[in-house]
Parts: sequence; C-alpha cells; structure tokens
Amino acid sequence: MAGKSVLVVDDNPDIVAIIVQVLLDEGFEPISAANGQEGLYIFRREQPALILVDLQMPIMTGQEMLQHIREEAGDEGEDVPVIIVSAHPHIKREAARTGATEYLHKPFEIDDLVSKVRSLVH
Repeated sequence: MAGKSVLVVDDNPDIVAIIVQVLLDEGFEPISAANGQEGLYIFRREQPALILVDLQMPIMTGQEMLQHIREEAGDEGEDVPVIIVSAHPHIKREAARTGATEYLHKPFEIDDLVSKVRSLVH
C-alpha cells in the first residue's frame, strides 16, 4: 500500500481539481479517476492508502466500486479507509451502508477534508 497516496474518484472535474490541489498542498499523493470503473482499475494497480469517492457517478457508482473492492480484496479491502464525498441528503446512512469510514457532505469545508484525510492516512 502506498503510504500517502489518496485515490480521488468523482465525475465532477472541478471537485477533483480542488481535492487534488489541497491534497498536494498537504503533502499527499493524489490519484484521480472520473468514475467508479476507472477508480476500481486504479485501486487494483496502485493500492492507495485512502479512497475519497462520490456516491453518484456514471458508468459505475461509488457504491458499486466499493462493493467490488470489498469482494475482490477481502480483508485487505476492508483495511482501506474510505471517505464518501457526496451531496446525497442521507449521506451518513449511505456511508454506513457502503462500509465507508467517514463522509463529507458537498459542499464541504477544506479544513474538514484535510482533517479527515490526516486522521486516516498515517
């Protein structure tokens, strides 16, 4: 597992650009994907230390991506912390349902993002 790598999966390029820049500024190594299918491929290849993922995306949703990771990686997949980033009105319930470690409601505060990432990536 790459020590400070963070996989950012969101279909909104503006959100991805903001998160990637913040993570770079904070010393993390962001890797981005535009949908769950691309995110799953990158997860398999890179084994990031953390996943930040949107719930609703075309091609493959965040929920579907996480389900594949959990099924394929078994215990190792369970060990990878996940932060759900979404505007979904019931994000807390959805985060629990998907097995996410944390969640951020869009729009989110940059300080909240940094704090949650720092607490999960050692």
